Amino acid sequence: MSEREIRRVVIACDVQDEIGPAVRKAAELAARCGVPVHGVFLQNENLRRLAGLPLGRPVSLSRTEPPQSFDTGELEKLFSVLAGAMRRALAAAAEEAGLDWSFAELRDVPSAAGALLAEGDMLVLEAGLGGFAGSWRPRSLWESVAGDLGGMVLLRRGEAAGRRRVVLVICAASADHARTVDAVRALAQPRDETTLLSAGAPEAEPDAALAPMLAMGGIRAAAIERAGSAAEIRERVAALDPRLVILETEALDAEALQALIAETRCDLLLIG
Repeated sequence: MSEREIRRVVIACDVQDEIGPAVRKAAELAARCGVPVHGVFLQNENLRRLAGLPLGRPVSLSRTEPPQSFDTGELEKLFSVLAGAMRRALAAAAEEAGLDWSFAELRDVPSAAGALLAEGDMLVLEAGLGGFAGSWRPRSLWESVAGDLGGMVLLRRGEAAGRRRVVLVICAASADHARTVDAVRALAQPRDETTLLSAGAPEAEPDAALAPMLAMGGIRAAAIERAGSAAEIRERVAALDPRLVILETEALDAEALQALIAETRCDLLLIG
């Protein structure tokens, strides 16, 4: 791998996440990369502020008799229980995979997860729709901050079972795709078909030099295309219906990036 290889997988969870499955998937990825796994439980500060207000009453869809009060004390107990559960799940998953592991708690809003990232880290976040008491729940708060976290951020959605297409969107103006190549090697599977979209000005040619770099890692680009605009990128991603999109964030402006994050239904790796 390159000198900018993936060095650690970081899994961050808060009260909304299904901690057990998230930790196991992160540990599987770390084992595949041969790197340690680091878990972080985020004590969401916005929820703490809400618990301190005297205006609300708890409502539960899973209990017939919800607690009569939900103050900051109750919230701190909940944080403690969930953080402990995450630590135990991480220890078990790491031990099973033979990985080094570490764990921390962070008292802040999700955007603070960006401060966790060191060079070579891949941050894994759960960002899919899921059942809640037999009904539904909104998409994760991670989606609104993922594009600002920098580094490598994997939004896991778990909605592309059976698909074999990987779409790789690179910035034609960039001369350095080392982290992108490392990410493809880590996340691509042998049966995947990879489509390479080169995003840039209409006169920019697709970056054919990247194909041999991928081939050295056993990844073959089935197609290399040019996508001159953000709209073209979104249209091609939707048409290809991939299981994974790997995107160099330089290829899109902030508004277009948020639109792509909102529209994409598969796993999405952002490389900033």
